[in-house]
Amino acid sequence: MTEETLFFQSPRFLAALYCGKEENLTGVEAALDTKLISRDDWLKIEGDEAAVATTKEFFELLEMARRQGMRVTQSDFHNMLELAAAGNIAEMREVFKNPIKLEFRNKSVVPKSLNQKRYLKSMQSYDVVFGIGPAGT
Repeated sequence: MTEETLFFQSPRFLAALYCGKEENLTGVEAALDTKLISRDDWLKIEGDEAAVATTKEFFELLEMARRQGMRVTQSDFHNMLELAAAGNIAEMREVFKNPIKLEFRNKSVVPKSLNQKRYLKSMQSYDVVFGIGPAGT
């Protein structure tokens, strides 16, 4: 049994990572086979070594995303958890490795997936970019 404690800048920041919903922490426990204890500005992870390492990296990536300006929503949280549970943490790390943030008037755009990141990179590189997909996205 391995144990790791992660510390964050404030209790509010930590709660924002899991959307302030205790059931999301329960979901992490079930998906990544760990036990989580959250108090104030820290999160304690217990489990076997590999599960603790994956859970730690999952929360570090959530923190990295938050620091880049991404507001973690329920769907973002669940999509990222599914990737972590499937062993695709490297894909998530690639999304947040080299931050891209485009500023438009009063809004900023931060990619939430690899495809969004590629699209934003092309917007930075070319004068005209067309996006084709379902529902005009």
